[in-house]
Amino acid sequence: MKRIGIILLGIIIVTIGILRIVTSSEMVKKCIEPAEGIVVEIEQDEFYNSDDGRYEYTYYPVIKYEAKGRTVEERYDVGSSKSEYSIGEQVNILYNPDNVEQYLIEGYKSSNILEIAFIIVGVFVVVAGIFGKMY
Repeated sequence: MKRIGIILLGIIIVTIGILRIVTSSEMVKKCIEPAEGIVVEIEQDEFYNSDDGRYEYTYYPVIKYEAKGRTVEERYDVGSSKSEYSIGEQVNILYNPDNVEQYLIEGYKSSNILEIAFIIVGVFVVVAGIFGKMY
């Protein structure tokens, strides 16, 4: 019974990795309409790193742009450990014409490193569940 739980956990981890890759690919396919945007704010998420006992931050630009005759102001889904943008900076974006709140900053390249790590860890957990010793 313990093996089944470990195998299911591995399958869930692999599934999360695959779904994240598919979602990212779909967004790239759908965001095709160009627009000029401006960074109006930098939002900061804080998290505690228990390894070194410090708080760390992830920075997300909030972009304002015109799409289909309306003004849209949305936080970008991709953040970084240091702010890559400045307030007032102009950026070229590609938005989804079917959902104008969904956009990518032009030049976006997803490395999918995190997603690939999920898949590798998930496969390792499945293999460990199948072949590992249970005490």
